[in-house]
Amino acid sequence: MKKELFEIKPASLEVHAGKSLQLAMAINDVSASDVAKHLDVTRQTVHKLLDTRTMNDERLIELASFFSMSVEDFLELPHHPLGSAFDHFIGQLFGHFQQLKPQQLRYLRNHDDAIRQISRTIRMLEQG
Repeated sequence: MKKELFEIKPASLEVHAGKSLQLAMAINDVSASDVAKHLDVTRQTVHKLLDTRTMNDERLIELASFFSMSVEDFLELPHHPLGSAFDHFIGQLFGHFQQLKPQQLRYLRNHDDAIRQISRTIRMLEQG
């Protein structure tokens, strides 16, 4: 049931924790098995969570932490799927260059304002 990033569309303005989980999994290329292992539950439980509109605070904190996000950012994923994906991939790019190519990292840091503007523009476009 994995969606490709180009198939992901912004949701209506209501909160749906299951959709947030689905998008976080797609953006991070994480399987239901990976999430199940982290939460110490079955894959079937994770698949049920994908259809769940609300979750208790403890579960939301666990999931947001697993995806290295705040709970607020996690719950807003359906409203900004492309912006969130962009931010995630930029974060990965910075991490990669920090470990392997310090010269390129300096280049990216010199363009940090432009990268932030692109992220803001994507999010603005997603809002319509």
